Amino acid sequence: MTAEVLVLSDSMSLEEAKNLLWRRETRNEGSGRAYQERFGPNAVLVRDSPGFCNLDHVLYTDFNPSGKLTAPDPRELARAAVESVAKAMSGKDGISYLMDLISAGVVTALTARYQKEILIVTNSGSLREALNTVTMRIQQR
Repeated sequence: MTAEVLVLSDSMSLEEAKNLLWRRETRNEGSGRAYQERFGPNAVLVRDSPGFCNLDHVLYTDFNPSGKLTAPDPRELARAAVESVAKAMSGKDGISYLMDLISAGVVTALTARYQKEILIVTNSGSLREALNTVTMRIQQR
């Protein structure tokens, strides 16, 4: 699995770095909104792992336990990904997200089954074709 580390200026406070990460993950870029820890199932949490890989702070996002699926069903995930195409900004839907993860080398135990179910639901041969098929269906409505 690959990851990217963004090294921020020493002049940026830890609080502002958390704000930036939270705004990016919640699509609130440019809003100036501040991160506040919330406890709902869909809350995006910012966590810190001080000293990880000898870095002062490594920030990452997480979810509350109530927002995590303990046994995700690939069919349900596929259905949600397909439905998200009509609701999300271009490139921010579930199918695009899966394509981006795969192209970045991020593969989990669920990836292949999730991808297969999207292809079945859309009757497609690839995720790109699935996204195009769903997009065309939406445009034809």
